[in-house]
Amino acid sequence: MPIQKFRVAHDPELYHAWPDVALTPSGKLVCVFSECTHHGDRSYTRFMLTESADRGRSWSPKRPLSEPLRCDAKAGPYWNCARIVALADGRLCAVGDRIRGRSEGNQGGLAAEQSNWLWFSADEGAHWDGPHPTPVHGIVPDQLVELKRGGREGQWVLSAHTVQMDGESEKRWHERAWISADRGASWDGPHTVASVPGLKLCEGSVFELPGASWLACSARTAARGSTPTRPSAPTAGGPGARPCASRSPAATARSRGCFSPGAS
Repeated sequence: MPIQKFRVAHDPELYHAWPDVALTPSGKLVCVFSECTHHGDRSYTRFMLTESADRGRSWSPKRPLSEPLRCDAKAGPYWNCARIVALADGRLCAVGDRIRGRSEGNQGGLAAEQSNWLWFSADEGAHWDGPHPTPVHGIVPDQLVELKRGGREGQWVLSAHTVQMDGESEKRWHERAWISADRGASWDGPHTVASVPGLKLCEGSVFELPGASWLACSARTAARGSTPTRPSAPTAGGPGARPCASRSPAATARSRGCFSPGAS
């Protein structure tokens, strides 16, 4: 059967990117994505929503999730990347990062920002509550992960990556996670998921391994594709992390699709 393509959103005046989709209990698909002037121009940014009642074959007109941000394209603040997930209680949860400062918020001192925010919907995306702040510091957050096994059912894990100084002169990329045992009322972290000298580990995706009390994270690196790590299940003191025994140079970096002006 040939692959069929369906347009989710299109605006010839704006750049659409980094879509993420959640399936609701009724079978509706809800998509969140970023809208901005251009990939390299964040003078205008906003998180947008669209939904489908026929498993992705047609989509509603886009509508906003966040407020619009207009700013100096290089200084911010601007919205960056949004993710969405369906929780066990039937709610939808969207997460998105806001950046202020040069070098994606890694420069600018106390004025720099790499904050992450949550939105919730109790009616399958019709109405949203938020944004709610989190202590998560970093950019390009992963979906909120709701644990289902290992004696820690219901705990939340939220991760993002950032660049920190290792010593006085060396910068090291870190994929880090925060854990909540009370549905976001409080958070424990950060816990380092992966940080390897010489590798730009970023944009990690955390998931539970079936039949085990382990989490796994596939992190993109500019050096050699996908570098998986295998952190242990969260404990009172936080998860311990260790790299997998093998790393394939031929592995493919994790990527997200995008919808740009003029795309079909």
